[in-house]
Amino acid sequence: NSVFQLIGDGGVQRSVEALAGSESIRSLRRDALESAMTEALRKNGSFELLYCTDDKGTQIVSNIGRGKLGIESDGRTLGKDWSTRPWFVQPVELGGTAVSEVYVSSATGENCITVSTPIFGAQGALLGVLAADINLGRALERASC
Repeated sequence: NSVFQLIGDGGVQRSVEALAGSESIRSLRRDALESAMTEALRKNGSFELLYCTDDKGTQIVSNIGRGKLGIESDGRTLGKDWSTRPWFVQPVELGGTAVSEVYVSSATGENCITVSTPIFGAQGALLGVLAADINLGRALERASC
């Protein structure tokens, strides 16, 4: 029930959408993207992992996430094709934000959801997709404060 309230409120979705609309993200420059995603992780404790693709579904940044030593960058997924994954396909087809079902994170063993949203250029063209894995325990904790 708490998850539905969290998502129903729309706060998590708005946070991801605001990030996707920022100039740093819309630039699609790797350095600017990774810097903005790192800052978003610092500011939002419920974000567990952030990643971004181009309009074809190819990852154009390192994964930026929480690790044992704090915020970490992992470049192993750079260049990976995610074009068939629901978190990429759904926002492209919908033209808006998609929210996954609850799953257990392989990184933390905790319940998560993925919120993914299109990145649009100034003229409305699809530039890519920004995705955020949201740690539900931390998100619900923040929402109840």
